[in-house]
Amino acid sequence: MGSSDASRVLPALHTGANSPGPLLALSILAGLVAAVLLALQVWIAKPHNPGNDEFLYLTMARDLSQTGQFTNGIFADDPGAPQKPGRFFAPAYPVLVSLVSRLDPGLASWVSCHAAQPYVDTAVCPGSAQTLFAVQVLMAAVGMACIFSIALNLSGSPLVAWIAMLMTLATGQPALYAKTYLSENPSFLAFYLFLACLVTAVTRRNHWMLGAAGASLALAALSRPSYLYLYYAVIAALALLALIRPPRNLGITWRATALFAGAGLAVLAPWLLRNFFVFGEPSPTSGYGGFILAQRLAYSKRKPNSAWIGRAPVARSVIRCPR
Repeated sequence: MGSSDASRVLPALHTGANSPGPLLALSILAGLVAAVLLALQVWIAKPHNPGNDEFLYLTMARDLSQTGQFTNGIFADDPGAPQKPGRFFAPAYPVLVSLVSRLDPGLASWVSCHAAQPYVDTAVCPGSAQTLFAVQVLMAAVGMACIFSIALNLSGSPLVAWIAMLMTLATGQPALYAKTYLSENPSFLAFYLFLACLVTAVTRRNHWMLGAAGASLALAALSRPSYLYLYYAVIAALALLALIRPPRNLGITWRATALFAGAGLAVLAPWLLRNFFVFGEPSPTSGYGGFILAQRLAYSKRKPNSAWIGRAPVARSVIRCPR
């Protein structure tokens, strides 16, 4: 395959809207537009109290804020006993809620109140989660800018990029999750960043972006541990490409592979070392991360309104009872 053939496979050009300057400017503009639209969607949505898994993350955030210790929250074996260090869940979202709570005393009171009344979805608590929602709207907006960037890099057309982002927003899902208290908020953002960095690395032959892709995917794994499987798979794929040496336009080398793996490991290392010193093994979770895909499908299928895997009822059940 010659250079001209590769350019047809990877249509991003280094001219016009696809040169680095205009691409960044257009992506920032897309992020600002997405932020406004997401804020409107979240503002008109009916507010709700925490429910189901949301209480798990709120109790972990409360424990982290009050004791400085990451616990299993109400998922502990004995929720009434003094909380011990935990690792059933990944740390990213409880850490996010704890940090925002320190900036907003009203949110801290709201989180503490709801955490003290787990699974009481009618509780009336002082303060509000508006600051947390604002942060999550900004996170979702960055994710939408990533989708815009990916579409622009791959298609070379700003129109296609705008359509891709607006269609994503039109589903209502980014706004839906921005007003929940769930780990999907950081995991979606990290995954979109991973995709944007990976596409940029390949289309622009930029090894440093592969490092950013590895770090982003590791951050996703600190939100939802199952992303570790994708991290391993990408390392294997990059190593294979470096071994068989496809057309030089891809630019995948052993150095690029090591950069991706090393950046991801640097992000994972603090959590893995914490678990090693506290629990004696450097595993990222003691939860069901290794089985989540099979369990999620099995759980959805057994629900009365989810009879057929792959159809809309499954999507609805996952949205109602995300884990």
